[in-house]
Amino acid sequence: MWLAFYNPGGVGDVLLLTSGPVSSHEIDPDSKGQVTALRHHQSQAIVGYNLFGVADLNLTGEGPVTLTAEQVAQVNARIQAAGFDQAVSLMLHHAWWWVMWKNVSTIQTVTTCILPKHV
Repeated sequence: MWLAFYNPGGVGDVLLLTSGPVSSHEIDPDSKGQVTALRHHQSQAIVGYNLFGVADLNLTGEGPVTLTAEQVAQVNARIQAAGFDQAVSLMLHHAWWWVMWKNVSTIQTVTTCILPKHV
């Protein structure tokens, strides 16, 4: 399961996707165009993505966001077009966010450790 975060006022027009918490010291960014894959240093497994320039996805909300099925398909199309083969699957309802939102370290790892390396 992947988590999606969007905060245009805080980090810009970037959709942050993560599959779970990971230390910033364990991440190797791999940028291709408007997509940065976040790879676990040891395994090289993709544990997150940053997608830049996503205003056209018409995301609603700030912080954790819920994507529609169409938006998930568009996100996966961008990931594939950038040359990455791991798609994301996101839950399409709000109830689970109350549990996941408590794990703020996931958000901090993605935004503070990966985003600045791309910008």
